[in-house]
Amino acid sequence: MTRMWDVFIEGYRAVRPIALYDFEAAQCFVIVRHFWLMGEYASRSQEWGSNAVSWVARDATFLKIWETDRFADRLF
Repeated sequence: MTRMWDVFIEGYRAVRPIALYDFEAAQCFVIVRHFWLMGEYASRSQEWGSNAVSWVARDATFLKIWETDRFADRLF
């Protein structure tokens, strides 16, 4: 996922610039979106089965990597 993000940003910037504050905000909203998705999957585990639970665990791993890669020296 991180590589896909980098390619997306590279392609977007080839067409138009992204202001630094907009780019920083977008990176934060990636985290917000994933928390929302984790909640959606977890809330439907009764209907969707254990695959939803394993997806939540994988997404938690993604968030840890995203935080380390993108925010390691900037959060606190």
